[in-house]
Amino acid sequence: MQDSFVLGSAADAGSVRRINGEDRQMESWFPSPAARRENCSEKIGSEFDGCALFPFFVFGGLLLLAGFGFFLDAYLGPVGWVFGGGFTLFGALMVYLPIHLMMVQSRIGTSKVTLSVQPLYLGETFQVQFVQPVKTSVTLNAVTFELICQEQVTYTGTFKSKNGRVSKSTKTKTVFSEKKVLAVSGTIDPREKIRGELEFTIPEDAMHSLGDSGTGIGWKLNVLTDIANWPNHGGQIDVLVAPRSVRARPEA
Repeated sequence: MQDSFVLGSAADAGSVRRINGEDRQMESWFPSPAARRENCSEKIGSEFDGCALFPFFVFGGLLLLAGFGFFLDAYLGPVGWVFGGGFTLFGALMVYLPIHLMMVQSRIGTSKVTLSVQPLYLGETFQVQFVQPVKTSVTLNAVTFELICQEQVTYTGTFKSKNGRVSKSTKTKTVFSEKKVLAVSGTIDPREKIRGELEFTIPEDAMHSLGDSGTGIGWKLNVLTDIANWPNHGGQIDVLVAPRSVRARPEA
């Protein structure tokens, strides 16, 4: 059984829908055309210092020691192998994460992605600017962008008498995807930056952004910097796509 909200087409964007128990006018979620923001920038990635990463090493090291301890305890038998494997796996992961971050940050900095305007309209073409500093000379394989639209629906199941709750499950499906590669590659020196610009177009017949609380239609832009013989650096930013009814409003 599907939850209370209904996924519709972009044509009925001005209608009232019941979402999470509330009646909402669709275009009320979006600013008027006059209130659109230009050159909206977001940073991808964060700078971590040694103090912030130190707890990961300590906790990961303790888990590794506990895992080896279970392995060495012959009296536990199969139980020792199960617990030892679990502790060792999580410990290794806790140690690997900060090492991976430090490796990435030792060569490249936080990237900056700028969209020409937000929110976007159906059928509108927008520009994406990308800038990323480098700390040492790197060989850039590619910077890949992927514009995706995902439909997320929450389904309600049967009533669970044990905990007094109704079971729910959420399914996500990618309904649109387009990849583009920045026209820059090769050796990048510290005095330079990885930079470039490309453009995407929101399909005219696509669905606008819809819903909240983890349910609805969402647009996102994935960015991945591929450095030769080095861990990749990537992230994701949200893209807001407005209904046609918003575009039809008079300028405020």
